[in-house]
Amino acid sequence: YHHALKSTPQSTMLLRSLLLLVSIVIAAVACTSAKVPLTVHVIFPYPSDDPFLHPSWSDGPQLFIAASLAAEHINSDPSLLRDYELRLVEGDGGCDITTKAAEAVVSALTDTNRVVGVIGPGCSASTLLATPVLSRQEVALINVHTAGSPLLANSTLYPFGISVSGSTTLFVNTTLALMEMVNWTRVAVFYEEARPFFSTTYEYLLQRIDEMGDSSQLKVPILSAVLDTHLPLEMIRDEEIRIVYVLTGPNLASKIMCLADHMGLVSPNIQW
Repeated sequence: YHHALKSTPQSTMLLRSLLLLVSIVIAAVACTSAKVPLTVHVIFPYPSDDPFLHPSWSDGPQLFIAASLAAEHINSDPSLLRDYELRLVEGDGGCDITTKAAEAVVSALTDTNRVVGVIGPGCSASTLLATPVLSRQEVALINVHTAGSPLLANSTLYPFGISVSGSTTLFVNTTLALMEMVNWTRVAVFYEEARPFFSTTYEYLLQRIDEMGDSSQLKVPILSAVLDTHLPLEMIRDEEIRIVYVLTGPNLASKIMCLADHMGLVSPNIQW
């Protein structure tokens, strides 16, 4: 049979046809077995050479390295995304009120690849700008961010927004529980008025105190980067307040603490 198969023109044509069919099948399997790319835009704040544009937090380069390592781990594990492959797009989402977050969102929405989500932005100001757009039903991109403003905890307004660091509502409620437990009624709060992360946390704190009624009394000196720091510190000294919370960024916190130290308003007399 083998000799006959090799010796006739019909058998030769059949063999060639079978070989061609096998080749087509192998090629088709190879094509269908290729992983489907899933694009994720990673937008965190990046440093700027311009001191006036440098964000208050700029860990974007380090975070993109971490995201790349995570994507590499996921892609190499067949039990996680067997038929898909994560591909990351690096972007600068800014931190404070800038156009960078809007530009990064537009980049994600106009990407011709299959974009399934956005990691970032990193700060509350830029996330409050980006998340409403990403959370629209017709877009529905998963938005995993690190912003902590209490406003972003609203799952009705931001159904696709997920904070991996949690909301500062936890900080506020824990703080108030501690104040009640140890009977702290004379407490001051510094907050940075111009940054939503701190200002919305402060507003939530006042909201919770109002809900508590007369069980707590809070002294609130207002402080922002453009106000003189002497007046609130003098108020703390004159009213003999001993416990102070600071809701500011590191630059303003350093300024406050240096002045407080100069005025003698530090431990053991005052706990910050």
